[in-house]
Amino acid sequence: MANQFYVDDYPKEGPFTVYHCWKVLLDEPKWHAILEDLENSIKCALDDGGDTMEQEDIGDKERPIGRNEAKKQCSGKGKAKDDDDSLHEDMKKYMDIQAAAIKRHEEF
Repeated sequence: MANQFYVDDYPKEGPFTVYHCWKVLLDEPKWHAILEDLENSIKCALDDGGDTMEQEDIGDKERPIGRNEAKKQCSGKGKAKDDDDSLHEDMKKYMDIQAAAIKRHEEF
């Protein structure tokens, strides 16, 4: 049955010929994980009139930063610098509030 699927999917290649490899790799955990992912994956239909997934169904997942962005942050460039500026502004506000509180305390 699997041989027939292979021939149907790959008619130019002909019959499956690497049984010795298949027998070795059959019980490898890597391939079990890949098969489970394929079975559990959500398949979207193309414009064939079938059911399609809406963009809202997928959900918004925040992507992790990439390699280049991480390098920029480590070297002091990029978004990390913006965070430092906002931290500096927050500290300045805090110091101003503290100075005003000390001044009010001295007036009493």
